Amino acid sequence: MFKKIRSLLVINLLILTLAACATTDNQVTEPPATVEAEATVDTATAASPTATTEAATTDQVSTVGTYALVDTGQGICYNADGESIDCPAEGEAFYGQDAQFSGNTPSYTDNDDGTVTDNNTGLTWQQTPDSSHFSWQQAVDTCETLDLAGYDDWRIPSLKELFSISNFSQGWPYLDTTYFDLADSGDVNKDEQYWASNTYAGVTAEGGSDAAFGVNHATGHIKAYPALISGPMGKRVRCVRGDDYLVNNFVDNGDGTITDNATGLMWMQDDSGTGMDWESALSWAQQKNTENYLGYSDWRLPDVKVLQSIVDYSRAPDATDPANEGPALDPLFNVSTITNEAGDSDYPYFWTSTSAHFQAGGDFYYAWYVAAGRAVNNEGLDFHGAGAVRFDTKVEGGPAGEDTERIYNYVRLVRGGDVTATPDGDPTASSTVTTVDDETSAQQPIQEAPNGQPGGTAAQPPAPSGQPGAAGNQPPAAGNQPGAGGQQSPDLANAAAQLGVTEEALQAALGDPSQGPPDFAAAAETLGITESDLIAALGISVGGQPPAGG
Repeated sequence: MFKKIRSLLVINLLILTLAACATTDNQVTEPPATVEAEATVDTATAASPTATTEAATTDQVSTVGTYALVDTGQGICYNADGESIDCPAEGEAFYGQDAQFSGNTPSYTDNDDGTVTDNNTGLTWQQTPDSSHFSWQQAVDTCETLDLAGYDDWRIPSLKELFSISNFSQGWPYLDTTYFDLADSGDVNKDEQYWASNTYAGVTAEGGSDAAFGVNHATGHIKAYPALISGPMGKRVRCVRGDDYLVNNFVDNGDGTITDNATGLMWMQDDSGTGMDWESALSWAQQKNTENYLGYSDWRLPDVKVLQSIVDYSRAPDATDPANEGPALDPLFNVSTITNEAGDSDYPYFWTSTSAHFQAGGDFYYAWYVAAGRAVNNEGLDFHGAGAVRFDTKVEGGPAGEDTERIYNYVRLVRGGDVTATPDGDPTASSTVTTVDDETSAQQPIQEAPNGQPGGTAAQPPAPSGQPGAAGNQPPAAGNQPGAGGQQSPDLANAAAQLGVTEEALQAALGDPSQGPPDFAAAAETLGITESDLIAALGISVGGQPPAGG
């Protein structure tokens, strides 16, 4: 009899528990009130391929992400002059940079069969890419027909998958070549550009509406390239197999924060509302922590991989599908508007905590940023696509980089995630690997954009005399690292833009680089320009070395 009574009690308890769960699951949170930003914000609500719609209707927020974000590998601190420094203490200038917060250490298994497995993401990669140059579609087809190591389910990687193997510990190349081979042997050159599966939703100056993204594993950049070009100006491909990696799942927490359940990271819904230099961006994070902003005191400037993880590559300011028009972020995020170098309404670049250098062995004068809007050239035209990852000099008056400079970029802070504070940095930070045979193997004041114009104009110092509308622009530094035989590989895209010709016409005039140095006089005559203008655009100094590009 007692056993029957106990059984009835247990059954009743289960019924009550299930009823409570059903009530909780059917509760839908009220949509949060819009948070007013200091600057004009984009309030588009276009559909996104991420899981925003479902996530925004639940109050359950994960603290541990579905996907492991792989750390950048950068373990050294740098100042605005590009010099390595002892990592600063909290409250000091330059505190809070990449080296002082460490995520999942890059870890790979060399399978000894031409493949490498990423132990963080679970993806298996082609170890040695084909040295051929492909159009984007040719790259897709190459991976779909690849039969390697007994597998035939290879595919072209997404941009977030491809960027996950980037390594920022040294650069040039931005890839751990202990485990991943480059397409070219010999000296590292800019030609290590690899296609990703993401086509560009907008329109670029070179590719028009036919552009697709790729990662340059020599220079570290993410840029949109003309998708139809093949031959010598085509790009490479490194195939991958495994489940899709890093599909965002955003939750609007209704308190001015957004959580990505894919990574466990919590983000500011608003951005800084004004531009600032890199040192000030780091200081601004400390200021917000002092204020206990939104109830938290552990905000930080995101590293380049963390910030790239929230980019929505289905969106662009000039999207050919109006439903996808806007900044390259999920519509849950409020994004300031600016006026860009061409005088067009646009969206800012956003600083990361990760330093960069312009060439192999150079100083880390620069820091990486992610473009929420058009990644423009000197004329303000969209050259590399919204969502591009490029770098900018850290301070006004610093060394010029390759791309159009703004210097005063915006900030979106992050907190949480699978991150460990490493206040002293980690100079030994690098990838770990196993093989199939060895499995054990004083704070500075914030420098905002001049004139204090949050969201009103591109965050730039006043335009130099004779350069209206091109505030702070620097002439591009064309050219790359020396290639085989010490010959330079000029940046034909930038050179063509400067000369007012197509990249294809420039390439044809210069001839096949494998057949020896070009005849600049003949090429200039073919293009209807002077030889000196051609050489200047290519960034070549006769008898010298051109600057290294990215």
